[in-house]
Amino acid sequence: MRTSLLLLALLALTLPLSSAAASSSLSSSSSSVVSASCDEDYEQLDTSTGLCECRDGFSGLGCRMCTVSDDSSLNEDVCSSTFGDGYSCATGLSYDAHTSIKTYGCTLSTDLQALFPDGALDISCDRNEDGVANCLAAVFKAKDTVQGDHMIDCNMTQCTFATGKANGECADIDCKCGSACSTTTKLLVEGTLSGKPAKIEVTNTTELSIVIEGSPIPLSATCTASA
Repeated sequence: MRTSLLLLALLALTLPLSSAAASSSLSSSSSSVVSASCDEDYEQLDTSTGLCECRDGFSGLGCRMCTVSDDSSLNEDVCSSTFGDGYSCATGLSYDAHTSIKTYGCTLSTDLQALFPDGALDISCDRNEDGVANCLAAVFKAKDTVQGDHMIDCNMTQCTFATGKANGECADIDCKCGSACSTTTKLLVEGTLSGKPAKIEVTNTTELSIVIEGSPIPLSATCTASA
C-alpha cells in the first residue's frame, strides 16, 4: 500500500510539469538576470542572459564536476590549471584520502524513468578531513540540465564516507519540492521522506541509490563522479 501511494504521488509530480516549469523558468530567469552571482573558480557570467554557466572543463551541480582530458600528452588537467599543482581531477565514486568535494552526474533508473521521463539526478558532497560531508542532491529534467528548474532538492547532513569506500551514511535528509510538485507529492517529499536518516549505496561501481529510512523505494540511478 505504501509503495502504491508513493508511486501515485511521484506520478502526480510529472503531470503539471510542463506548465509549471515554463512559468517557473520565466520567473527564475528574470530574477537571475538581476541577481546572478557566479563562483569565479567554477562559473562565469553569460552576459547575454545574465546567468551563470560552467567554465570549460566543469559541469554538474554547482559546476563542481571536473573533466579529465582525453589528451594524455597534456601535463595538467582542469583542476591543476585552475587551482595549482597540488590539485588533480580524479574520477570514480569511491573516496580516497584526499577527496574533499565529489560531484555525481546520474541518470535515473529505468523504474524511475517511468515516473520522471528524461529524469536526471546530480549530487555534490563536501567532505572534511574527518570523512564527514554535507551533500546536496537535485532531481531535474536532463534536457533542462541541472542549471535549470529542479523537481526535487535535497540536503543531506553529517554523511560519513570512509576512505577507500563509495558508500555513505547520512544522519538526516531534508527534501523540498519544486513548483512542479502536486500537493500530494509535496506532502510526501517534504513530510514522509524528510527528517530521516539516509544511505548512499553504490553497487557495480556505477549504480547508486539514495535509500531513505522508511521509504518503500530508493532513489536509484546510474552515475559517474569526479573529485
